[in-house]
Amino acid sequence: MGFNFATKILQLLGLSLLSTAAVLEGKDSGKVCTVIPRGQNQDDVPNILHAVEECGHIPGGRVVLPSPYVYRINQRMTTHLENSKLEIGGTLLFSDDISYWVNNSYRFNYQHQSTAWRITGHDYEVDGGAKLGGIDGNGQVWYTWAKGGSNTFGRPMPMHVYNSTNAVLRNISVRNQQFWAVLVEESSYITLDHFYINATNHDFKADPESQWIQNTDGVDTYNSHHITITNWVYEGGDDAVAFKGNSSNIHVENIRVYGGPGIAFGSLGQYPDRWDIVENITVKDVVLQPSFQREIQSGVYFKSWIGVNYGDPPNGGGGGHGWVRNVTVENIKLIDVENPIYIDTWYSFSRRAKPILVLTSPSLSYLTQDVSKYCDTSTYRFDDIHFRNISGNGLATPNDYPGKNITFGISLLCSEKAPCKNLTFQDVDVQLPESYKGPKVLCANAQVKGLKCDKFE
Repeated sequence: MGFNFATKILQLLGLSLLSTAAVLEGKDSGKVCTVIPRGQNQDDVPNILHAVEECGHIPGGRVVLPSPYVYRINQRMTTHLENSKLEIGGTLLFSDDISYWVNNSYRFNYQHQSTAWRITGHDYEVDGGAKLGGIDGNGQVWYTWAKGGSNTFGRPMPMHVYNSTNAVLRNISVRNQQFWAVLVEESSYITLDHFYINATNHDFKADPESQWIQNTDGVDTYNSHHITITNWVYEGGDDAVAFKGNSSNIHVENIRVYGGPGIAFGSLGQYPDRWDIVENITVKDVVLQPSFQREIQSGVYFKSWIGVNYGDPPNGGGGGHGWVRNVTVENIKLIDVENPIYIDTWYSFSRRAKPILVLTSPSLSYLTQDVSKYCDTSTYRFDDIHFRNISGNGLATPNDYPGKNITFGISLLCSEKAPCKNLTFQDVDVQLPESYKGPKVLCANAQVKGLKCDKFE
């Protein structure tokens, strides 16, 4: 008590302690370390790490960052927790030093991407409390800096759950994330419950369509298994939830999405020397609708790369292997979604389709060159995918497609080399505009039950 009081007095005097982590003996077997920020834009990372070292590695230990404090995160950090709890009632404010983060963030072995805060360990909890403490990524400086560039190198993700097991993260807000908000990598038995994610652009010079907030995903999983994602609100410009390679046994439920492409399976098959296996996934009770700044392009979509290796990551590649299978998508409400359900096997950056319930398969490429000659080359598979109780309305927005401009309500276009098998639809009612006279369901190389397909020409 006296330590915290003294710390506050020093802060009022414009001073700071070498460490403001107060270590108090608890009534149980653990310790409680409370961190008070140093103030005056000074870096709080050393003090947070000191508190984690003292209280984050012992059974029942607690590291407390109380509200309403703002903690400056001026350098990358790894917090390793074991049998303990990190309470973030305050806000972790990441610095706007673009040069530092571009050159010093942790590197993630996928598309040359970066992260700023790694959380590692086992049997731990991270809790933002009743007021949803959490993260301010200072994202506006990054949105203006990248100016709509896709996968611009060096934009760090603010929360990276890495090499973790048996962890619960709950009651957390992530505002103005620099890139993806949350990445779960090389982890298992992770629960992410009650998150609020918001990426909003305030630069009036931004492109009206993208608003410069692409790549502001909510959560991505990679090489991770037994993950639960529940009770999320996402508002931004990219995928609310995305399953990258080797994600399995994942349950997603009660998600509200405002703007962006929705729920994504992918991208997959980008690296020719890797297998991307995504299986045993449930997505249920999701509402998708436009935000005040972004349309809702997709609902749930699947995307894989072309079947040949063309260019280099992050925006080139292809020829990878693997499959998506045993997926259930149910209880989905669509509100003014541009293209209600589709599998796109000729997906490429040069004609970025805008899906809503999407299975996008063999021909994704983020290159600006014409890759239409590689259509139908992928051997990446999409099988045993089941849609139930899908309702709402789609806009049948025109899509650029290699050599043609197509519209649809539902599109299931699979590769000749990897036909989609066992795609089932039950109680699917997606309304299109009354004036729309085009095809409702496009199918190619797809085994479909529960829908009447129109011929794709």
